[in-house]
Parts: sequence; C-alpha cells; structure tokens
Amino acid sequence: MAFAHNFNVAATHVFFLCVLVVSLKTSMNASAATWSLRDEGNPVKKKYTVGDTVRIAYKARTEDAVRRSLKSGYWTLNSSIILQDGGDLEIGNTTEKGKKKFWLKIRKADIRNSGLYSFMINGSVLRQWVVHVERDYEEPLSPCGRPLRHQVTHCVPYSYPDCKSFPGSPLNVNVSSHSLKGKAIIEVTWEPPTEGRNDLWGYQVHVVGKDFHAGHSQCQQINNKTGNLHSKFTKHIRYGAAYQVIVQSMPWYSSEDGAHTNEVSSEIRLIDMCHIRAKSLQCCSLINVTAEYSDKKIALAWGLPLQEECRQLDIFRVRWTNLQKPKQCVGKIEIKGKFNYTIHLNKECSRFNYSIKLDGGNKKADQWSKPSKMIILIPPPELGPPSGPVPRTDNTPKILIAVFCSLLGIAFCTSLVIYRIYFQQVRLTLPDHSADLRTNGDQPLLNCDSGKRKVFILHTRCCDKCNHVVHCFGTVLRSTELIEPSIDMWNTLDISPNVPRWYEDQVKKSDCVIVLGSSKMSRRCQNPSEEGDDPLQIRCQLNFVRGNIANNPDSHRFIPAFFTCNGGKKDIPDFLSHRWSYKLPKELDRVIFRVLNVEKIQPHRFQPIVVMGGNGHPFDEKKKELDKAVQEADSFHKNNLQV
Repeated sequence: MAFAHNFNVAATHVFFLCVLVVSLKTSMNASAATWSLRDEGNPVKKKYTVGDTVRIAYKARTEDAVRRSLKSGYWTLNSSIILQDGGDLEIGNTTEKGKKKFWLKIRKADIRNSGLYSFMINGSVLRQWVVHVERDYEEPLSPCGRPLRHQVTHCVPYSYPDCKSFPGSPLNVNVSSHSLKGKAIIEVTWEPPTEGRNDLWGYQVHVVGKDFHAGHSQCQQINNKTGNLHSKFTKHIRYGAAYQVIVQSMPWYSSEDGAHTNEVSSEIRLIDMCHIRAKSLQCCSLINVTAEYSDKKIALAWGLPLQEECRQLDIFRVRWTNLQKPKQCVGKIEIKGKFNYTIHLNKECSRFNYSIKLDGGNKKADQWSKPSKMIILIPPPELGPPSGPVPRTDNTPKILIAVFCSLLGIAFCTSLVIYRIYFQQVRLTLPDHSADLRTNGDQPLLNCDSGKRKVFILHTRCCDKCNHVVHCFGTVLRSTELIEPSIDMWNTLDISPNVPRWYEDQVKKSDCVIVLGSSKMSRRCQNPSEEGDDPLQIRCQLNFVRGNIANNPDSHRFIPAFFTCNGGKKDIPDFLSHRWSYKLPKELDRVIFRVLNVEKIQPHRFQPIVVMGGNGHPFDEKKKELDKAVQEADSFHKNNLQV
C-alpha cells in the first residue's frame, strides 16, 4: 500500500512537470513569433525642405512579416492612422530583389507633414521614422518678400499687400522649344527690367497648358536679379501642344482691374513629333484602307506607305467593337503576311454600327504606326412581305381617334397663339458691356446687393475636347454680365498653394455650384483607384458638396447638369439625383434662369417673362461657340471609342 501511494505521488509530480514544460515552450514560441515582427532599432531621422518629396519604406525580412503586412499592415503619423485619400499622398508595396517593400510617398511636402511615422501591424510597431520638413528660406522681413537661398526653387505663393514699390516688367522675353533625347522641352530667357531695379529680387516663370494639354501647370522661381536669367522645362511637355508662358518680376503686383502688371505673357505651340522623327514607325499611316459590310461580314483591306521606313511594318492589328453592344460584340486579332481580313459576325452582332481600329507594327522594334479609325454603318435587316392572305380590319375607330387628336392639337395651338397675342413676351435684355448696371433699377434681376452671381462649375476632366466644352460653358455664363463663373482650369495658379482649401472655399462661398455629371465622374466615383487629371480627386470634390447639403438639406445652391457629349442623367451623383437636372446645351437658358433666381419671380399675365440674348448681344455668339464645341466633343468620342 505504501509503495502504491508513493508511486501515485511521483506520477502526479511528473504530470505537472510536463504540463509546465509544454506551457513554457508554447509561451516562448508565441513570444518569439511576436518579437520576430518587431524592429528594435531606433527611429530613422529624415530631413526635407518644403516642396520636396518624402519617401519612407519598410522592407519585410521574413515571409511571416510579408504575409501579416499584406493582410493588416498600416501607417500612422503621431499615433493617428494615415488614410490614403489621393492627391499628393501615395501608399503601396513593391517587390525588389526578391524582398517585399511597403512604402509611403508624399509629393510637395509641407511643414504639417513633419512628425513620427510608423509602419504597424495590429498595434505592433515594425519600423519608425522621424520626418522633419522645414522651410528652405527665412520668413520675409520685408513686406515685399525676399529671395530663397538656392538659385532655382519651386515657386513660393506670393502676396504683398503692404509692399509700396515694385519693379518693372522683364525685357526681351524669348520662348523657344527644342527636342532633347527624344523629349520636348521649353526654354525661356529674358533680361532684367530697367525700372525699379532696387525693388527687384527675383522672377517667377509659369508654364500653363492650353490646346492638347489643358490643365497642365509648372512654375520655377529664379532667386536673383541679373545672373543666369534662364528657365528650362523638361518634364511633362507634349509635342504638338500649345502653352502660355508668363515671366513675372518679383515682387509681383496687380492693379484693381487686373491690368498693368509687371509680367510678360507669351504663347508657344510645339511642333508635332513626326516633324522631328519623320522616319519613325510611329509616324507611318496605312494607305488605301477600305471597309465594306455584306452578309454578316466586314471585309477590310489596306496597303503599306511608300516610305522606306514604313516597309518595316510586318504585322497588323485589327480591333473592332459594336457601339451598342461593346461587351458582347468585340474582338482583336494580329495578322502577319496579309493585307486584308474579314470579320465574321454572328446573328446577335450583325446589327447596329461598329468602330474599327487598324494599325501596323514591328515586333523587333516594339513600335506601332498611327491607327486608322473607321465607323462601319450596318443597315437594319429588311423585312420580307408577309405570307398568306392579309386579313381585313376595320380602321374606323383609328380614324376617329386620329380626327379627335387632330382637333385637340388644333385647339391647343390656337390657345397658344391667343396667349402669345394677348400676353406677348417682353424682353428683359441682358446688360451691355458699356452699360451702367446701377441705372437698371426697374429690372428685378439687377437689384442684388452682391452684384454678379458667383458660380462654381465642378466637373471631371476627361479630354481636351470636353475641357473646351466646359471652358465655353463658363464663357457663356460670363457673357450675361450677371454671372461670375469659376472653373479649376482657369485658376491653376490659385489652386497650387492649397488644393483642398481652394475647392472647399469655392463650394462654400459661391452663390451656386453647378455639378456637371459625366461618364468619367461616375466611373471614378465607383473605382477610387482610377487616376485622372483632376487637381483633386473627384470623390473629395463631391464630399464638399455632400457635406454642405448635409448641414443645410434645403439649400438650392447645388444644380446638377450634364452635357450630351460625355454623359447622361444616370451619371449625376446619387445624392443629387433627386433634384431637377438640366440637359446641356439644350436647357442652357433654364440653367441661367435658375442661377439668376428668375424662377422666384411670380409675374402676372400682363407682366414680362425673361428672354435671353437678342439685339446682337455677346451671349448669342458665345452660345454658338458652345454648341460647336459640344458637336466636336461628341464626334471626337464617337471616332475615338476605346476597344
């Protein structure tokens, strides 16, 4: 019995010892797994100046760290989680030399970007950086500003309301374009002004895109008076595009009417790339291109140009898509050794119209020629005569209905004529450029304390043609002399210091905000990762509008509209879809009436109603330019459909 008792006691001790060993081993493994993700090094210190690009990256060393980082890794700034919201901030990951790197990049850094950055997983710090962003110049002691320490820098936003004396305009400004290593560049030279040399401390050179590069803007600041007066712009300059170049003496000033500023403006259009690389395959175009449709087939044929360099085209690419069924009826093929091809269409795809692109290429050079684009019109199927005897029908009820509808239509037209005769329209003409608005006290539209109605046009940049449509729309509103429109493409210099603040101020302070819905806006709202040319992501712009409506749901300042060339009613943002939207350019007058609060006027029958334009007013000419721009944009989208 004693032996059995001692044996039980010993077995119990061995059991508890095993449990303790297993627990300690599990705890050590868990601790090792936890600390394997930690980086025990001190925070890395990085210094930048305002306008630089901040780059920090964490390199995962183990597969476990890579897997957890991809699943739940995130960045923080001073313990606050960083949410990627487009603009100048980018967050991503790449693989270099077999190692995964998680990175964060901030373009055009500011002082507010300073702080402690951390890359974390579920509260555990993997790596930290201390980022310090400082100004590259001292705060100006003079109300007229001062130059920076470096010879050439980014342009510093300027405002000199207390400056009393300014220099004159730069002299002998010369703008030229060249080609350097296959890239287009713009060079600007000038001479210092002869007036106000004591007030002069530098220059600012602006390049603003116009035709074929609308919305583009660059700026360089030259921080000296007379030495090396030369600027060169090499990035993002396009062949064949037009640019406006502005050279300003610093400090810069402007009179109240916006004239007599100490700046010189010049325009330049770059030559087409094919004028420089005439022997490039990219400048070749196929000749004798024909396309014929018959019996559910599209027969294509083409030929090679006579130039020797174009004879290197040894492969041809045909791409086609149905304009009404772009997802179901679409195709692509590469052909070698032939100069013709037949597209066979099934029954479902043998209707409507097709867009076809044809180009040639060279596999060795990896280059393609200019594409030839065609629209093939497929006639509707012909219906044969009905078989069998035609049953006789009694058309008497249909005739009676037609007669009744005709009489009803005549009565309606008669009442309309009577209304126009006895209650005729009296024109309330738009103010003329030379007229004094204060003399029109009897016109209700002109009796507003704020003067002109301030209108902000919110849109999504699509292409040069669509940007021109928005530009013409703004000029039409301005031609009324009652509306002062604002568009981001007109204010590139004002936007650059603080992009989100500029859009927020426009939405808050404008009397009306016209939101132009488009297919690009709808697509970028649904797919946040799609990049665009807008200075601020369109979702952020719409958030300002959504926030104002949330604070004041009864606000009627926000007017949804769309142009028929690049959108429809379905492209209006959801939170504005319940409001009355306007179809442009057809309902242009109604949009202007809405902006001017004409709808609030409650006239009696003998009082006038408003009619736009007339008597050679500039509004009529600007409206014709808008209609022409819409037609060109509509034709451009039809002929350049992506396949």
